[in-house]
Amino acid sequence: MYNFLNYLDHLQALGKEIPKAKVALGSEGVKIMTIHKSKGLEFPIVFVASIQKQFNTQDEIGNYVIHKNFGIGVQYIDPVLRLKQKTLATTLLAKKMRNETLAEEMRLLYVALTRSKSKLILTGVMKDTDTINKLAETDIAPTYARLASKRYIDWILPVVSKKTANNPWKWEIITEIEMTANLTEMISTEKGTPPEIDFDKVFAKTYQFKELTTVTAKQSVTQRKIEETVPLFKGIPERMETVAYDNPSFVQTDPKATEIGTAFHQFMQHLPIQEEHTLESLINLKSNLIARNMIKSQLADKVNLNDIYHFTQSAIYGKLLVAEKIQKELPFTMLFDAGTVEETKALLQGVIDLLAEFENEVWIIDYKTDKVGNFSSEELKLRRRYDIQMKYYLQAIRDIYPDKKVIAKVYFMRAGEVIEYQ
Repeated sequence: MYNFLNYLDHLQALGKEIPKAKVALGSEGVKIMTIHKSKGLEFPIVFVASIQKQFNTQDEIGNYVIHKNFGIGVQYIDPVLRLKQKTLATTLLAKKMRNETLAEEMRLLYVALTRSKSKLILTGVMKDTDTINKLAETDIAPTYARLASKRYIDWILPVVSKKTANNPWKWEIITEIEMTANLTEMISTEKGTPPEIDFDKVFAKTYQFKELTTVTAKQSVTQRKIEETVPLFKGIPERMETVAYDNPSFVQTDPKATEIGTAFHQFMQHLPIQEEHTLESLINLKSNLIARNMIKSQLADKVNLNDIYHFTQSAIYGKLLVAEKIQKELPFTMLFDAGTVEETKALLQGVIDLLAEFENEVWIIDYKTDKVGNFSSEELKLRRRYDIQMKYYLQAIRDIYPDKKVIAKVYFMRAGEVIEYQ
């Protein structure tokens, strides 16, 4: 299997397709195909397997039924009593589609039964012998009996099991015990001894791409930040000492930090960027979002409107007022080098808080609520903290805007300061 997979990888690297085996119809061998593919062909011996499988009737069930000629029929739904019932239209259309399905299945069965030159063998698996004997005694002659059939075996078994002098069919029931006994006898009578296998040598092989087994095919920007900055021990991030002001302030004090952070980003998502704002307009916006159940009131109170107001009065916001296009909560996906093996790619996904397009530039704005003491003394530490995140943001947006200069700006809400990445 290992060599076969290597062979497939080699073909794929060369851009070649797997060659199909060329077997002449007249040569010895076994061809496996669908009934549709067998139309117009003949073979000395034909097996038609799994005749116990039910017909596909999914188009006849559900809340609505669609017929290509007669239109659509929907079920009656009572929203008060919470009841659902078939209508005359759905019943008639389902019956029409049922008859058409049975007619098509009969045509397919005719094709399957007429492909053999010498011998035709039909096989099916049933639950128990009693079910088979009961089905064999069914009278399939009446029309209603044929229309009630759900499988090929419902049509076939009543015919082949008839005990008449001119019945050319032979049929038998093989139980699971008999099948197991026959296989055991075949194995015990085989001649020759199996080849000796050096299992130590087999299991001593080293997987060629072992290091890729620790790389996930789809990752987030946050995951990349951890993997590229935190030392790993056997693929697990080591426990690091807590750095002062490493998290947003609400992480330290409120047990619902994730919900509060979501509320802050929801507020910024609904903030009209290309408009002038006052503290009063921000209060009105918060009340409006609470009234529309877009932010919970207890969480909205945690959003510091003064910090947001100072953001709307900043130089960076003044430039946003004249942007050609603003996009908020912009999701992106990109391929990136995920391992040391050459040409190993993985899918990276992330969400950008705000993207602003100008004539010659594109800005990536990312809001942070970190608690910052002295910004001048902590700027280098803060820059390093978000360096990996901004690296991937820049790479993703540069692929989208190859002809524009892309700049990433991390805005610290509590400090009212900006760190720029290019």
